[in-house]
Amino acid sequence: KRCMDAIVKSNAMTPKDPALEAAGTAYGTALTALRPVLDEARKYYEDRGYKTDKFVGAVALHQKLVKSFDDFDAANKALSARIDALQDEEDARDLARIEKTEGRKLPYLVRATYVSAKATTRVAGQAAKAKDLALFTKAYTDVDTIVKELLAYRDAHGDEAHKAGVQGYTQEAEKFARFAREFKQKLEDKQPASTEPLDDQYNSIVRSLNALRI
Repeated sequence: KRCMDAIVKSNAMTPKDPALEAAGTAYGTALTALRPVLDEARKYYEDRGYKTDKFVGAVALHQKLVKSFDDFDAANKALSARIDALQDEEDARDLARIEKTEGRKLPYLVRATYVSAKATTRVAGQAAKAKDLALFTKAYTDVDTIVKELLAYRDAHGDEAHKAGVQGYTQEAEKFARFAREFKQKLEDKQPASTEPLDDQYNSIVRSLNALRI
């Protein structure tokens, strides 16, 4: 109910975004439909109904659970995709504004590194599933390039970097670029490539970013 109330409230706000509003409504609808199926399954297993019906109820519940979770998963992915697209647009506007007003200095490079790491993490998941080296290569090249530019700026402007407290952030960024390189190497070697190291390191970048003094 809290989720649906929030969706209705959000959909009434401006600016309007029909695609986002439709995705949010579909998410809430799928979540609402999932709840009674989960409650039914919980009660069935807590009451040990399978002992009296020889798992007939379990078979029926399984089918209902699979459909409900499939519907929810599809709605969740659609909503996430729309949110990602909107955030990408906002990131692009922010970077363009910072570069125009301040140039490619620390505020821009820090933000650009975070944005690139986020994109690389997302693409890694897609590339791992599709075993698509070409898909990941561009994302890797972008993040590796911006991290190198960030490190070069830090080294050339030590006082500014120290005042902003970016040492920890640059270390996390450098580590992310290394993990991305290792992920790319596994794709090149046609080996199983896990996104977990990149996911974890991206989260470290976010935590470090939030601690900066810029």
